[in-house]
Amino acid sequence: MIPRTSISGIVITLSASALLGTLRVGWRIWRERSGWAPLMRGLFLLLGSLIVYSLELWNGISLARKPNEDRPVLFIVYLLFAAYGISLARAWGLLGAPRRGLLTGLLQISDQADDDVGTWDDAPAAPRSDEAGR
Repeated sequence: MIPRTSISGIVITLSASALLGTLRVGWRIWRERSGWAPLMRGLFLLLGSLIVYSLELWNGISLARKPNEDRPVLFIVYLLFAAYGISLARAWGLLGAPRRGLLTGLLQISDQADDDVGTWDDAPAAPRSDEAGR
C-alpha cells in the first residue's frame, strides 16, 4: 500500500455512483422488458452488478473506519476483477457475439420455450366430443 494514502473516499464515491447507475439500468430493464429470456439475462447481470458494487461500498466504508487494515483492500481488488468480468459479459452481449456456455444455454432453452408458447389465438381449436371418439 502507499503510505499516508487512503483509497476509501475514491472507493466509496465510485461504488455509490456505480450502484445508483445500476439501479437506473435495472429500472429501465424492468420497464422495457420484451420477454422472459432477455429479462432474465438482464436481471442476472443486474444482480451480479448490485452484489459487486454493494460489497465495494461496504468495503470502502470499512476501509474508511480502519484505514490500516489490508483485508478490505484485497477484497476490493477481487471485486474489481468481478466487475471487469460483468462488464466484459455485458460488452460481449452488446456487440451481438454468439452466446455460449452453460448459463446462456439454459437461457436459450427459455428463449425457445417463449417462442413455442405463442398466444391463445394461435392455439388449435379443441376437438368436439363427437370427434374425440374417432
